[in-house]
Amino acid sequence: MVEMINFKGNSINPAEIEEKLYKNKHILQAAVIGIKDENGEDSIKAYVSLKEESREKITSIDLLKWVKEHLPENEYPRQIVILDEVPTGATGKVLRRQLKENGQK
Repeated sequence: MVEMINFKGNSINPAEIEEKLYKNKHILQAAVIGIKDENGEDSIKAYVSLKEESREKITSIDLLKWVKEHLPENEYPRQIVILDEVPTGATGKVLRRQLKENGQK
């Protein structure tokens, strides 16, 4: 079952945003979750890991600029966190619950 993100009245499938994030040549892994922002509103947050050659060159600010240019306004993540690796289980599936628990802190 897909956990949809409700953002500004739209139901958004995180996998669709992740697919678009993978079009960035610097992103190795991506996971998108819905979180509550400081006003209690739903928001979009992405966790990414970068390819080895990009790790010292690219920042989350660079990625935010890129998503604003390449994704529709109602789909781009408002926050992007760069991790060494996106947490996955034994089968390679992203551990969204772990990200969501950490993302709300």
